[in-house]
Amino acid sequence: MMKEKQNKNIKAQAGIITTILVILIVLFAIVVVWNVVFVLVGDQSSGVTVGAFLFDGDIEYFVDAGGNNLHINVTRGTGGDEILGVKFIIEMNDGKRYIVDRTTADGYEVPEELETKNYQFVNSHVEFDPDPNPDFNNIKKVFLVFVYSKDGKAANTHELDYSDNAGSF
Repeated sequence: MMKEKQNKNIKAQAGIITTILVILIVLFAIVVVWNVVFVLVGDQSSGVTVGAFLFDGDIEYFVDAGGNNLHINVTRGTGGDEILGVKFIIEMNDGKRYIVDRTTADGYEVPEELETKNYQFVNSHVEFDPDPNPDFNNIKKVFLVFVYSKDGKAANTHELDYSDNAGSF
């Protein structure tokens, strides 16, 4: 009878010890997973910035009567980081898109906050591959993209604005 009581006590203790060990293993696993996930998320989130979403800009363009001269006015809004350049995405009526860069590295000025800059293009001086002398009267839209510095490298904003209604002069 004494032996039976000891066996019951040992069985009861074994169940308690097993339960405690399982709880400890689960807690250990949670701590390990948390540390791994926290480090990964912390490393990845440090590269996320809102700089590209803080820029604001407006664009309008004008084409002369002969379709040889294109004038684009860019007005920069407030916010954002330093601008390194401006990209114009020029979409023609036939669906072709051409990208023209104007960066400070190439000697062009870019608008400061709340400033308007005029960029002029003469079709004989703009190389649109494969169309070396585009007819600016065939422009459908002109999109504006700012180039800014992100971690010491050039990065592009999303298309901030576009103009699909050319003025004339």
